[in-house]
Amino acid sequence: MTDHRVPGSLETVMTIAALTWKRLARGRALWVGVIISSLLVPFASAVRSSGNAGTGEELIMFALLTLAVVPPMFVSSSIGEEIEERTTTYLWSRPVPRWTVLAGKLATLVPVTIVLAVGSWSLAMLVGPQRPPSPESCLALAAGVTAISMMAAGIATLVPKHGMPLSICYMLFFDLPIGAMPISLSELSITHHVYTLTGMFRDGATMPRSLLALAILCAVWGTVAIWRIRRLEV
Repeated sequence: MTDHRVPGSLETVMTIAALTWKRLARGRALWVGVIISSLLVPFASAVRSSGNAGTGEELIMFALLTLAVVPPMFVSSSIGEEIEERTTTYLWSRPVPRWTVLAGKLATLVPVTIVLAVGSWSLAMLVGPQRPPSPESCLALAAGVTAISMMAAGIATLVPKHGMPLSICYMLFFDLPIGAMPISLSELSITHHVYTLTGMFRDGATMPRSLLALAILCAVWGTVAIWRIRRLEV
């Protein structure tokens, strides 16, 4: 007999997550992401060869540059392709919540990107300053990946065809520059709060505020993504 049971939200999310992983593993994006993330390691070696191993400030700045590229490359391209090619039309025509499409993709892409970011950071710290990375710095990068992924998801639902380049441009020409400025506008910068959360260069008293700010930014972009995907036509 044919099973006409409507799949639950969790089941739908897990199914989409599994399909997303298969597509990622079979494509070139994963290997491009690995290469971009691993550039931090030879950079750390070059910094050490120059006799300036330092505290790792150069490394975290380079790591933030890779975060400006890899999460948007994974998340925006994946969500944008689904919307543009309408491969989610079948799912949207079924009685399942549309947010499960976003949740399923993020459930795969965010952990993969976190592994790449934290893994390359750990190797770079061992090669450059020659010490293990602090737990705070690893958690900061993980939080940054999550927030940037939510931003990329929001932009991809707003402008599916150009989601990836626009997300990268947003990070490179808005988020990173204002994050480096000593003004109140820097509170809108994801990279500013990641830099703070590492606990390496700023007053630790500001870390809870940065964690809260990242949570708010995630919520804002997540709301934009869900609102937009609900309004898309089947």
